Amino acid sequence: MSHKLEPSDIYSFIRTMKNFLKALLIFFIGFVISSSLFQVSVASVVSTGDFNKNFFVIWSPTHVNSSAEGQTRSLKLDQASDTNYL
Repeated sequence: MSHKLEPSDIYSFIRTMKNFLKALLIFFIGFVISSSLFQVSVASVVSTGDFNKNFFVIWSPTHVNSSAEGQTRSLKLDQASDTNYL
């Protein structure tokens, strides 16, 4: 006993495939957007914004002022250290 394909069967299959591809496309777009947002959020967590943790003074540490919270750093320039910037 063989089953003969009717045009309605073919149209039904095509509709099903279209719906499947639409759902797959929506899933893919959602995945790309959510993974991009995740990467941005991870990148913002990685940077602490604390100079005291992320950078080390290796030359003349007595001429560097760091704030207690590590948010700002400034250099002290003077004649005695022969910086010649003044």
